Amino acid sequence: MKSSLHWLRWIFPGILLLPLLAGVAGTLLSSFNLFFFQKNLQILESWTRLWEHPSTWPALWLSLRTAVTATLLSLLGSGLILSVWQSNFRRHWLGRGLILPLALPHATAAIILVLLLAPSGWLWRLFATSNSLPTEFPFPHDTAGWALVFGLVTKELPFLLLIQINVCRQLPELARVQTAQLLGQPPWLGWWLTVFPAVYQQIRLPLWAVLAFSFGVIDMALILGPTAPPTFSVLILQWATDPMLEKQALAAAGSLLQGIILLILLICWWAVEQVVRVLPQVSIRLWSLDKIKKLFNQIAWSIVFSGIILLCSGMTCLLLWSLARRWSFPAGLPTDWTLRTWKQNSAELVPLLETTAGLGMAAAAIGLLLVMIWLYFQQQPNSDSGLAQEWWVYLPLILPQLTFLFGIQILAIFLRLEGTVLLVLWLHLVYVLPYTLLLLAVPWRTNQSRFRRVGQLLGQSAWRILWSVQLPLLRPLLLMTLAIGFSVSLAQYL
Repeated sequence: MKSSLHWLRWIFPGILLLPLLAGVAGTLLSSFNLFFFQKNLQILESWTRLWEHPSTWPALWLSLRTAVTATLLSLLGSGLILSVWQSNFRRHWLGRGLILPLALPHATAAIILVLLLAPSGWLWRLFATSNSLPTEFPFPHDTAGWALVFGLVTKELPFLLLIQINVCRQLPELARVQTAQLLGQPPWLGWWLTVFPAVYQQIRLPLWAVLAFSFGVIDMALILGPTAPPTFSVLILQWATDPMLEKQALAAAGSLLQGIILLILLICWWAVEQVVRVLPQVSIRLWSLDKIKKLFNQIAWSIVFSGIILLCSGMTCLLLWSLARRWSFPAGLPTDWTLRTWKQNSAELVPLLETTAGLGMAAAAIGLLLVMIWLYFQQQPNSDSGLAQEWWVYLPLILPQLTFLFGIQILAIFLRLEGTVLLVLWLHLVYVLPYTLLLLAVPWRTNQSRFRRVGQLLGQSAWRILWSVQLPLLRPLLLMTLAIGFSVSLAQYL
């Protein structure tokens, strides 16, 4: 029966790779003006205009700076929390608490930050006096891009933290930390010296995905990022939505340039990894270790409590604004309340919510099913498993969206699939599948191996082991994966 169903596992790479290949091909052809409707344009005209455009290089530098900064802060912040919180009890509840911030779409998180931290935001209102004026706090759209960096960190730090928690469960973390303690190192420093290098090896691809997403993000950049110039992704979007064919070709060329710059960025990141690996360990004076430990502990608690405060106050602020009829500054609460907003938009919201929820649940469920089929057949003795062999799965997360989505849009018009539910579901799966595999692969392949062996020794079939042992043990993780897959689907509409 296994051999007869073995073909099912190829549905997963087919659904994932076909849109990518078609999209990149369409973008490539459009960037060189090779489509029939671009016959009046020279082949390299789009690239020449892109090179000479005054906003190209400032926008690229802004995107590079914000992406690298947000990725480093997310990596260091998540590692810092794990280094001082080595208790399984704390990590268990921390992992459960990360589900809600991970389930929030990036655009929703950005809107929450604006409602809270803008000069007339709710947090400023709570501390304002009756005669106060809105502050001059540069949030959002500051020219340096720090608002965008902060927004990216609020979303990517929980993601990296959850991935690292799952990886630490598969490592002999306690033994390594105890060995470091025997050599005279405190637990938090022993974690950085012995555990973090092994964790980093396992999270390299997810970290690159975070770097790539931060470099090509659109929704958060529109809400939080600078405007003059904007990030390169927003600049490409402006060109892509222009009705002129010259701007369409310019957008295609910009999309490919973004992919090339990202490839160079990842190579540079990898080179820095190699340099850091061979650098001699820097000795730290023993007298400063206690101070550093206290500082790390304070930072870890500050990150966690700040996240809780932002999440709770942000959701409350969204509810208050939806019920506010009049809310002038500096009032801490609306002065007039109304349900008019809900009543006026309820007729439109219901079908939109039904479509959005239906597509999200379908994408999450289909993605989970396809990943489970892939992992089930990959665990067979003759299959090569492991994240290293599945680097292609993370291409949708590593490639900037506009690199292939622009080409998919052109091809969808030719195939008359534009605007269909099937095309939307398919494109959502392109992003849901990598996140689903990322969350499920390591626990499926490692934690469950001993239970499979025990079941086989007892003479049970592979299907019975799957339904009676593996799936019940993975039920909490499967539910969390469905929730995150649903969130990933919701985040694709911008």
